[in-house]
Amino acid sequence: MMQALAEMTVLYPINGAFCMYIVRFVDPSFGFACAWEYAISWLTVLPYEISAAVNIIHYWPGSESVNAAAFIVPLLVALVVIQFFGVRGYAEVEYALSLMKIIACVGFMILGIIIDTGGVPGQPYIGGKYWFVIMARGFETKTNTLGTGTHPTPMEVSSAASTASAVSSSLQPSPTLAPS
Repeated sequence: MMQALAEMTVLYPINGAFCMYIVRFVDPSFGFACAWEYAISWLTVLPYEISAAVNIIHYWPGSESVNAAAFIVPLLVALVVIQFFGVRGYAEVEYALSLMKIIACVGFMILGIIIDTGGVPGQPYIGGKYWFVIMARGFETKTNTLGTGTHPTPMEVSSAASTASAVSSSLQPSPTLAPS
């Protein structure tokens, strides 16, 4: 459906929303009805989405006492202001929000590295706390990288490594049977 709409947009560029294609190719009255249906659906869905966002915000500690209107009104005002600037304003807002998302992702990666390497005052070094050689015991390991289960003792790791080396040396072809 979206690919067909994209192809029609490239072939027949028009001013207006996608409902103008219905006016052009089906019937003007059907296009009018679809445009109103689309507008009414957004007028009913948008308040529900904002209310759901406010309900999620109220899960945070300290925000339960804040009235829901304190979150709803600024969101609606921002949406109306963006609409006054048309497509160019929407594009600028979308660009700024996308840039904020990228900066936040990179920032969280850097923060994770700082926390993991012990850069937070009063917190211990996490580093390799949950990392250990799993392949030393082959497929019989009782641990995973999440740190749940039992950790192998150094004696178990060394005995598993010596067993693995003995098994791998026994799998080597003997020199007498090697092809010449």
